Amino acid sequence: MVSGIAASLRGSAGLEVLQLDAAALDPVQGMSGICPDAVVVDLSVARPDLIAVLLRKHPGLLLIGVDPASDELLVLSSHSARAVSMDALLGIIEKGQWVEKP
Repeated sequence: MVSGIAASLRGSAGLEVLQLDAAALDPVQGMSGICPDAVVVDLSVARPDLIAVLLRKHPGLLLIGVDPASDELLVLSSHSARAVSMDALLGIIEKGQWVEKP
């Protein structure tokens, strides 16, 4: 399932997609020198700290976690924003209206 999703995304024009072997000893090292648009990873074998490390080391990366047991996808990003007010926070949650950091 994970490889099928990665292959389908690779077929999209202009996207560089990497399927990460989350069971590898150091999966982050496998990304050395690579700057993909998205990384697809199997959540059933990924270490809990892997997601945080990937998002910290690769700002702007979209991490697509696949859970084969439930057929669910989880899309995570390291994109950050300043929620300077409750309205700004609601805009981020409801509409994806990011207030860029200065």
